[in-house]
Formats: sequence, structure tokens, C-alpha cells
Amino acid sequence: NGMTPVDIASILLDGLGMEASGSIEPKPECECSEEKLFRSLRLLPREEVDSIIAEQGKVEARCHFCGAQYELGPDDVAS
Repeated sequence: NGMTPVDIASILLDGLGMEASGSIEPKPECECSEEKLFRSLRLLPREEVDSIIAEQGKVEARCHFCGAQYELGPDDVAS
């Protein structure tokens, strides 16, 4: 029917005094970065990261949202 999310919420929450506090325009932006990959790697056991480096020579990851691919080599993960 061409209803907005606020219209739908008003119907569902009728009688509860719902007021929209604001709105945002959704944007297909991804905030992935090599730094976030590095921080995620720090959550894994060191032995697991060392095993990946030994087998593949690098750690690769792909963002499931935007498709960006990141690679960290042995020197990058050594610290």
C-alpha cells in the first residue's frame, strides 16, 4: 500500500503513544577494513593463525557484505 515504516509502526503500536524519534536514510556502505581483520585475528588462538600462515603463507578473508578481499602476510601478523 506504499506505507512507510513509521506508518506500519503506528498501526502496530496504536494506543501506546508511539512517536518517531528520527529517521535515517539507509546506505549500502561497508565499514570493513584490514584493521578490523587484524583485530579479528587477534581473537583466534596464536597456534591457529600460525598454522594458517604455515599452510598458505598468508591469511585471507573476504567481506561477506561488500566482497572486498584482504590478505595479511607473516610479517603483518607477527606483531
